[in-house]
Amino acid sequence: MIYLIVALNVEAQPIIDKLKLQKFKNMPFKSFYNSEYILTITGLGVENALMATTAIFTKFPPSEEDKIINFGICAAPKKYEIGELLLIDQISYKDETFKTKLAFQSTLKEENLTTLDKASSNELNTLVDMEAYGVYKAAKIFVKPIQLLFLKIVSDHFKPETITKDFAKELISNNLESLFIEFEKCKK
Repeated sequence: MIYLIVALNVEAQPIIDKLKLQKFKNMPFKSFYNSEYILTITGLGVENALMATTAIFTKFPPSEEDKIINFGICAAPKKYEIGELLLIDQISYKDETFKTKLAFQSTLKEENLTTLDKASSNELNTLVDMEAYGVYKAAKIFVKPIQLLFLKIVSDHFKPETITKDFAKELISNNLESLFIEFEKCKK
């Protein structure tokens, strides 16, 4: 099973459509499934990501063979192109940092990510999101680090006010093929 963890409905919708996922009933967070995937929409922020990830893993505990993929949009310095898909190799939040470990070879550029509690208009020298650390914090209780994968698509250069729902959905849709290449590598 591959668990997909995303923050926003608009990030999830292209995946839900492509995989023809069905909605779970009676779940505290929106969650969808088919025979190979479970997708959970956490909502914005570390706390929501932590709670939603814990909820789905409590209801459907992952095995040692399962993979957990957090993907979505992020802010980035201007050296990154809008729409660029990146593999996260380190996540920082406040005074904590952890390195990811891949179980497969990827051709994606590996970058560091900082998780913040609020969207930032102040340009940092790193990628920024609001959920990855929450996913990691919850997932590490249930799985080994090698089972985790973090993929981010650059949505803006620290101008969160420019992101619309349609634009976020378009960024995911434009990267579907590349996302699924990484998803498939996880299965091996």
